[in-house]
Amino acid sequence: MALIGKLSGCVEISADGHIFHELIRHKPHEVTSILPDKIHGCDLVEGQRGDVGSTVCWDFTLEGEKRTSKMIIEAVDEEKHMIVFKLIKMALSRTLVKQIAINSDGDAFLELFTHKPHKVSDTCPRSIQGAEILDGEWGVVGSIVAWRFHHGGKDCYHKDMLEEIDREKKLVCYKEVEGTQLEHYNSFKYIIQVDTTGPKHLVIWKFIYEKRNENVQDPNALMDFCLNFTKEIDDYQQKHCN
Repeated sequence: MALIGKLSGCVEISADGHIFHELIRHKPHEVTSILPDKIHGCDLVEGQRGDVGSTVCWDFTLEGEKRTSKMIIEAVDEEKHMIVFKLIKMALSRTLVKQIAINSDGDAFLELFTHKPHKVSDTCPRSIQGAEILDGEWGVVGSIVAWRFHHGGKDCYHKDMLEEIDREKKLVCYKEVEGTQLEHYNSFKYIIQVDTTGPKHLVIWKFIYEKRNENVQDPNALMDFCLNFTKEIDDYQQKHCN
């Protein structure tokens, strides 16, 4: 016996219904500008926007977690002003964010992970044993950095690509291309950002990842590890850089 169900809802709107239908069918990418806190993106994967058979990928926040789903337009009824989406994949995409206040300079902290990763092990040798450049140059987008560190009672090795540097937002983003996290996740990104506007600077760690399956745990232990070596770096910077 198939466990088939149906759930429907209805809401009255003050805006023009035809415009709403047009937005969802032909301009879903514009929804992000209307609901930026809920819908973060809608990319066309295949076909033409609004056509039956076309596929779109939605990025959104649900119950406090960022998620991704891929849908195909299965049917359009112009007379009934109806569009039918069929969910073909719900990606197990998640985001984990935590921040920590530091007493040293936030810009100097960010500089370590942007242009001087090979110096990080000097500041927290118990946690990070080394970093070397494998391809490209330090601080250049597209370069590959190999990290050696001790986490969870074992020695770990990551190859990360420097994917983005945003000087205005004071952040750097690395994407793991080889390493322990990819044993459990389809993709894994690390974003390090600093906020230097207050009396105490903040270091914000953000992980963006997609689980291989629902049984994979969120990387809370890795986040704690990052926060702990952030404290180590902060202590070092206060002693040697002031």
